[in-house]
Amino acid sequence: MIPNPSNPDLTRRRFLRRTAAGALLAGLPAGWSGRAFADDSPESPNVRFGIIALTDCSPIVIAHEKGFFKKHGINSSVSKEASWAVIRDKLQTGDNQATHMLLGMPIASTMGLGGSVKKPMVFPWILNRNGQGITLRSELAGKVKDDPKALKNHVDKAKGIGEPLTFAMTFPPGTHAMWMRYFLAAGGINPDKDVNLITIPPPQMVANMKVGKMDGFCVGEPWNARAIADKIGFTAISTQDIWKDHHLDGLRLLRHGLRSHRAPGRRRGGEPQRRHGIPGQPRHGLSQGLGGVDSAAGARPRHDAAPARRRHRTP
Repeated sequence: MIPNPSNPDLTRRRFLRRTAAGALLAGLPAGWSGRAFADDSPESPNVRFGIIALTDCSPIVIAHEKGFFKKHGINSSVSKEASWAVIRDKLQTGDNQATHMLLGMPIASTMGLGGSVKKPMVFPWILNRNGQGITLRSELAGKVKDDPKALKNHVDKAKGIGEPLTFAMTFPPGTHAMWMRYFLAAGGINPDKDVNLITIPPPQMVANMKVGKMDGFCVGEPWNARAIADKIGFTAISTQDIWKDHHLDGLRLLRHGLRSHRAPGRRRGGEPQRRHGIPGQPRHGLSQGLGGVDSAAGARPRHDAAPARRRHRTP
């Protein structure tokens, strides 16, 4: 390497390195030659969150009311919807950009099942675990407890006179349907042949039981507690007694929406709870993030024993 006489410290290698860097920078617009950082603000700051009137929507409501979303550049609004079908449809049409949704719904939407348009979804947040129950009408109190086998005689008698018992869940692809079917099947009851299984939105469960439309239902809180308070039903079993610490609801986004709304779906998702420390949250409580779970994910409970309060099985 031959030194440059006018600049002894400039060797041929250093000269080529500097001229190459200069050629690269020459093609950039003015002002781009310094260091550059990606903008971490949301590309679309206005996000409307859909919810159903259930206690497990509380992480979204708390984050909205306490300004946790706003702190991170998200102008949030909350829209209470009438049913899970409306929740799904408003996310797919873009009326809501994110939504409170049952665990099985994004899987069904991604596969185009249950009357859903085939649109891939992701669920970056798990909003809660446990929190559902199976409520039976008060006339069955003392006759049926947490063992569904005790319900079979009542089911068989009603079916025999042509008036099968009716049980409700909130949405076919949801966990409520899975729990109700599992509970009945564990008692030797075929949910498709021995009883009527109907779909009722969560806020309408208690009102329908009051008028005698159903003999039991599976729903999230506060509607099981409301049935007890109104003296029309009792909780036969809680879902955490079937599958301890199971997932229930989460926050859902369309897959293409996650790409354009990077902040709500990624870093800012779990940060409000962790940073601000909402009191009273257990380790597996509200807003436990999974770091971006695709809708191909799934889970199933143990089916090797009838549900019972004294047994806690984790899959």
